[in-house]
Amino acid sequence: MSIAGTVLQFLTISALRENETLAGDAIIGTPIDPISQDFQKVSRPTVAVFTGEDRRTEITGRDLVNAGREIELSLQIYTPDAVKVLVDGKPVRIGTRGEGGDIVIDILARQIERALLASDTPSAILWRKLVTGIGSATAAPFMFETETVRIAVTEISYVCQTLNDPSFGDEDLQYFWADAIDAIKADPDYGAIGSWLEAEVQSPAGLSAGRIAQADIGTTGEAAVELGIAEIEDPSDPVASIMVVSNRSTVTVDPATAEQEDPTP
Repeated sequence: MSIAGTVLQFLTISALRENETLAGDAIIGTPIDPISQDFQKVSRPTVAVFTGEDRRTEITGRDLVNAGREIELSLQIYTPDAVKVLVDGKPVRIGTRGEGGDIVIDILARQIERALLASDTPSAILWRKLVTGIGSATAAPFMFETETVRIAVTEISYVCQTLNDPSFGDEDLQYFWADAIDAIKADPDYGAIGSWLEAEVQSPAGLSAGRIAQADIGTTGEAAVELGIAEIEDPSDPVASIMVVSNRSTVTVDPATAEQEDPTP
């Protein structure tokens, strides 16, 4: 699992709540039992949003941070006995226990994708920055049935290609990650989670820029120096003094320094 997965779930829920769909604000973060008495009392569809398999692909060595990432985003749509909609300004009741159920789910599925891909609400804009591509999309209908209840449910799954998690110990979040965590912290329901995520991203505090760069590519301190992404200022203390080399400057690494044994695994 990943911070990217947590943020993907939040942005999906938030974007759907910000836009007009048949579900209204009935967007939740976990699957439910639609046979329960509580669900039988609702008058509009409910959408449960959660993430599944989180895959990292094309890993080079130990470079987990920069590997390709694919996260399964799942949305389960549950329908009540009937849904009321406005057609030409007039209320129309559509029963969902027969053919009407398929129509309601199909329309709601379109509204979901419209909210994520075509709306300009704050969460939808962030969602499209996080999700760089969609590898596949599937919709699987199934039924919850008892002797007296029959409820149509559809699970829509998207395999989302996303940005990677921020670096370990990144105390200066910028661009997407700064905006996304600020959005979570500002949400009345998720604010505490946003603060927790921010603290976790910035942990461990005080990690040097060189060590961050080393972790980003999954290499040793010695290899980071040899690759030119870090330099050792004090040959007598190669671990404590390793510093990142700015992309805007050129650093010449002393071969003698680069060949020092780095005790860090």
